[in-house]
Amino acid sequence: MPARSIRRIVAPCACRRLPVARRCSAATLSRTTNGLDGTVVSASSRAPGCVIRKLLTLFEMNGKAAGTFPGEYDGILGWPKPSWGEWETRDSYVVDIHRVPSLAPGYCYGRRIDYVDKQYYGNLAEDLYDSSNKLWKVVWTAGTPGQLDNYGEQPGIGGIVENYWDVQNDHVSYITSFNPTGAKELWDKQVPKQYDDVTRYSTPGGLQQLLR
Repeated sequence: MPARSIRRIVAPCACRRLPVARRCSAATLSRTTNGLDGTVVSASSRAPGCVIRKLLTLFEMNGKAAGTFPGEYDGILGWPKPSWGEWETRDSYVVDIHRVPSLAPGYCYGRRIDYVDKQYYGNLAEDLYDSSNKLWKVVWTAGTPGQLDNYGEQPGIGGIVENYWDVQNDHVSYITSFNPTGAKELWDKQVPKQYDDVTRYSTPGGLQQLLR
């Protein structure tokens, strides 16, 4: 679609804030929404007594298994089968995040508990609570390492898996960057040179050519 056509479609649209009940409903709110939805000053957090908890997770997984759905997923909850790899325990900080009281009304999540890897500071899991502070969603994340030119091997950048269990609505969502071949994400010099063509892959004109 030409860029001018896109402008014609987008221009008449106006942003409209939905009522709280509708905005926070399961049908409207993304099953996988776990962003902060605000600035740093709109939320506060605390790590009570710098609590450190052992968390069971997959820190390096078999991407081929993770990318084979539903064959390598155990039941409708999507729990990983043994083929995914070896589980390990990681030290994690327990961080309690919630909006400051003056900005809390109308916000869908009352609080969230993040379990942050002590060594790499990445999220390993998250508990999301509704505005009444009842448990709403349980989030589990895992990945596999990848190489960066200047920093060596780093966790999670070779590929990721995220599972979201909505315990109030009996629903589960799965997200993964893997496909059945198990191919990892490519970074820095690993990316084929053809994709350095910024005009072709990062401009409306270039994308229009790709869509022909």
